[in-house]
Amino acid sequence: MSMKKPARNRAGVRAPEAPRWGHKAGVRIRNEFTAVVERDGRWYIAYCPEIPGANGQGRTKAAALKSLAETIASILEDRRRDGLRDLPATASREKVVVGG
Repeated sequence: MSMKKPARNRAGVRAPEAPRWGHKAGVRIRNEFTAVVERDGRWYIAYCPEIPGANGQGRTKAAALKSLAETIASILEDRRRDGLRDLPATASREKVVVGG
């Protein structure tokens, strides 16, 4: 079985993983977020205004973007787990599509 490499943008940064529940196995949803990148001396600092607390850093712009993407994925996964914890038995999980 061959495994496809994850899609990467021009900077070589892999998109954060989308929620796995409610989707067929192996199907990935692409999430796009804004990255603001600033130079601070020898470092690049990147943050995402849509996700409070999401920031990354690196010696190169690509490294800062990769660090940011990993942080975003971690924050979203943590929020998913938190949000799905202790759901009432009568609750249902539904898929909501935003954008096109």
